[in-house]
Amino acid sequence: MEERPVFASASASGGSLEAAVRRVVASVRDQLAGARPDVAFVFVSPEYGGGIATLGRRVRARLGARHLLGCTAGGVLERAGEIETGPALSVLAGTLPGARMQPFELRHDQLLTMPDPDVLRAAVGFPESARPFFVVLADPFTLDADLLLTRLDEAYEGSTATGGLASGGTRPGRHLLYMDGAVSLFGAVGLAISGVRVRSAVSQGCRPIGRRFVITRAASNKVLTLSGRPALQVLQETVSGLPDADRELAQRNLLIGRVAHEAQDDFGRGDFVVRNLLGVVPEEEAVIVADKVRVGQTVQLQLRDGGSASRDFADVLSAARAEAQPAAALVFSCAGRGSGLFGEGDHDVRAVGRHLGDVPLAGFFCNGEIGQVGGRNFLHGFTASLALF
Repeated sequence: MEERPVFASASASGGSLEAAVRRVVASVRDQLAGARPDVAFVFVSPEYGGGIATLGRRVRARLGARHLLGCTAGGVLERAGEIETGPALSVLAGTLPGARMQPFELRHDQLLTMPDPDVLRAAVGFPESARPFFVVLADPFTLDADLLLTRLDEAYEGSTATGGLASGGTRPGRHLLYMDGAVSLFGAVGLAISGVRVRSAVSQGCRPIGRRFVITRAASNKVLTLSGRPALQVLQETVSGLPDADRELAQRNLLIGRVAHEAQDDFGRGDFVVRNLLGVVPEEEAVIVADKVRVGQTVQLQLRDGGSASRDFADVLSAARAEAQPAAALVFSCAGRGSGLFGEGDHDVRAVGRHLGDVPLAGFFCNGEIGQVGGRNFLHGFTASLALF
């Protein structure tokens, strides 16, 4: 009989860090009933103070985990809810029978000198044929996550990455990244997993409005014409045709989605990479997008609010559950979600529970979320990105 993964999760908030570690480790070990975890993920609030520098090493040693990955977090997610403020610790650990795993660490200066995919594959420790699933955690101040994901896509075509940018710090040197027994203040750490199936799910929290257009003139991140017409005119006409409530929402939450992979007959939710609209250039009747754009791309305007984000997340989770029941979930939720977006706490965790069941869960509120759209890996905002084991 095939062995199945067994996972456990636990969290603690308040008190001392040592007491929190003891409670979490004891709970995880009890749930695993003596099984040695192949992997552990840990997310901790920097409010616990200087002791967090050795947290990864201590949790790994006490659990006996073969590998550990984690980072500091401005808020953590756990099975029972979301802890948005104050000192908190969340851990997920489990067995992955048949898996091959390789932890890796990358710096920004390394990425700049890695145009050859073989060099990155050597740093990761897996051949391209392994087609690994990546869990990636990065420091937003010292590494260009877009460059990292580009390098991974080049070296491992079709492989999926999920994860997020560490949070809770306000300047370089304030975030910690944990990898096995080591800790870093910069760059990125990751875990490449091969030999078992790990799925991803991404909810960008938007709904499309108006019709689709093709970019017919563009320069860098400036869209000049859409389907042969001035881009600003198209934007204004689309917004003016909306219902009153949506037109008001568009004044503060209007975005644009571009198709990630054009080689298909039709496009739906999950095919668009959503990006912010940064402004307009009235004299050119152009719009500025928080992304590089090119002629020929299909785009559609998008709206984001709590209701749209909630419905989109429910759809994503329902599709994931229809495919298979996971044994555990890692949830990387934007720091802009939580009670600030939904008007109530615990939204994303409760949604996971409704659609996927009471599975072991850990995660954190990120400064940016990593997830795959249209077969490519991107850095997102206001997104929930999941790894399902």
